[in-house]
Amino acid sequence: MKTRLAIVTAMFLAVGLVWAGDAAKDKKAIQGTWIFTAGEKEGSLTFTGDKFKAVIGDESYKGTFKIDPSKDPPAIDMSVKEGKKYEGMTSLGIYKLEKNKLTWCANEPGRKERPKEFSETQGDMKFLLVVMQRKKK
Repeated sequence: MKTRLAIVTAMFLAVGLVWAGDAAKDKKAIQGTWIFTAGEKEGSLTFTGDKFKAVIGDESYKGTFKIDPSKDPPAIDMSVKEGKKYEGMTSLGIYKLEKNKLTWCANEPGRKERPKEFSETQGDMKFLLVVMQRKKK
């Protein structure tokens, strides 16, 4: 019985370490400034450490973010700390990283539904879908 418990415990620890490694890898890869190249809005998204700055149209938002690459698709939660109308709210979204391309699909801050796929419309819900390219240094 102790052996089985030890094996199960080791498996959970291994899964946790793999997830932590993926999260660190994605968090490092997402750092920098991304320019919107496709979507209904113009703007940029900058990640520095665990903070973000979003410029969408003529609006600007700052806050913190958390990613969870273990989800399918990977999840991103963006908590707005400064911004015109969403201060104190969190946007639930998903992301896809491909070298210098970032696809981001998110709900309006404060809403409780997370997109399930990279689409602007899912059932009767509307989401913001943006494709971005990494800004060259």
